Amino acid sequence: MSLLCFVGLVCFLTAPLSAWCEEPKPYKINDIIEKANDLDGQKVIIQGEVIGDVMARKDHVWFNVQDDSGAMGVWAQGALAEHILVTGDYNYQGDWVEIAGTFSRADKELAGEICVRAEMVDVLKRGHRLDHALNPIKVKVALVLSLLCALLLMLRMATHRR
Repeated sequence: MSLLCFVGLVCFLTAPLSAWCEEPKPYKINDIIEKANDLDGQKVIIQGEVIGDVMARKDHVWFNVQDDSGAMGVWAQGALAEHILVTGDYNYQGDWVEIAGTFSRADKELAGEICVRAEMVDVLKRGHRLDHALNPIKVKVALVLSLLCALLLMLRMATHRR
């Protein structure tokens, strides 16, 4: 018995600290979708950009989170999402969030939607406005083509008058 306790103590003391305190890693959204049957009803963590609108539904909200593999709907208590300020679209990079919650591959209360029912919403990085600089080459090509069209129109008008 004491030998077993000694072996257990040695294993405990020699194991890397990360083995004892490592937090669960976020899933890629596409991985959740591909493993939907296995993960249905399980706790998951996802990270991504909030895109589109945060849509209020009584005391809850619905919003979408997108990572580099896909997008997923999130259903949360309104109070959990109050600190989401910037949502992504053409002009804005949305807030980067971490969502911890329960995955549902066909949520009965949400008309069969695939989603994560959030229990925690944390903004990791605030979103910001995007600058869309004009490509100087495209501007020059557009000017040349515009001038060419104007010259062709003037030529057609001059030959049409005769």
